[in-house]
Amino acid sequence: MNKRVVVILGVVIIAAVALWLRGRNAETKEPEVELRTAEVAREDVVRSITATGILRTYNIVDVKSKAGGIVSQILVDVGDEVKAGQLLARIDPADTLSVYNQAQADLEAANAR
Repeated sequence: MNKRVVVILGVVIIAAVALWLRGRNAETKEPEVELRTAEVAREDVVRSITATGILRTYNIVDVKSKAGGIVSQILVDVGDEVKAGQLLARIDPADTLSVYNQAQADLEAANAR
């Protein structure tokens, strides 16, 4: 009988410890996490990569203008793909117009003589 009492006492102690641990875990609830929601929308994803190295071009192209002057507006960005004949920049025509007007005046003066 003594052995039976020890077994029952052991089971009671194990049950008491299990209930105590269960109650302790119930008291220490983790704080609730705040949830934020947003509506789904389609957007462009911009990726940026930073790296070191050497860049080499596939083609080398000379860009030349038929007129001289100061560039007043650039119509493309670095890395844009362009086509033959596409306007890349606008040149301020003020200098060219003044040279043209002076030449026109000189021609009229020469014809008047």
